[in-house]
Amino acid sequence: MKSLSPMIIVVIITVVLFGVNIWGLVSLKQEVDFAWFLPTDSYAYKYIQIDNQYFSSSGVRASVYCGVARKCLEKLIVKKHTTEN
Repeated sequence: MKSLSPMIIVVIITVVLFGVNIWGLVSLKQEVDFAWFLPTDSYAYKYIQIDNQYFSSSGVRASVYCGVARKCLEKLIVKKHTTEN
């Protein structure tokens, strides 16, 4: 009987510590701001600050890439000019 009691205490402590660690893992928040790594006098840092000041809470960020469309348009223009002559 004497050897069973410490084993139960160890199991209870292990389960409690495991539960606390799982709770900590679930409530963990990770936040990174790339402006932290830029010098404060750089153009990129100033751009990020102004962007956050004026556009921080409105809308969703989007990007438009039109490199391929531009090449296709150039081909059509060249084709049009060659067929007209």
